[in-house]
Amino acid sequence: HRMQMMQEKKEWENSRYRMIVEQSGADVFEWNLETGSFFQSEQYKQYEISKIDGKKLLQSHNAIEYVHEEDIPILFHFMKEAKKEKGFTSCQMRLKKIDGSYQWSKVCISFAKEKGKYSRVLGTIYNIEEEMRAKEEMQKASKEVETL
Repeated sequence: HRMQMMQEKKEWENSRYRMIVEQSGADVFEWNLETGSFFQSEQYKQYEISKIDGKKLLQSHNAIEYVHEEDIPILFHFMKEAKKEKGFTSCQMRLKKIDGSYQWSKVCISFAKEKGKYSRVLGTIYNIEEEMRAKEEMQKASKEVETL
């Protein structure tokens, strides 16, 4: 009976977590290292990278074709930091979408620990396209002012 109550509590916490994250506007994936199960939100499926087997996700050579070629060094650095399993890492890069276009995205990876060992990898992707375009426009405007 107690095991069932603990399992129900864990399921409730997981559903609450997923609801909160999905309401944040992030595109989400979760890889359970203990069971091998992989969850991805509907929004996550807009990226080409969603086609990778979740277990291969943290291997940069598998992800190269899913990021803009100019962002490959960022990808390698991101993967190196993620593998250190320090708890959290993030970066900004252009991810390839299913339609072939690229979207500026902030990608975050968190490692969750249970009983002293890593049990889950949690990932979020935020669309930062507008922010990056605004930054680019500001840089262009600044250069134009400098040439006056």
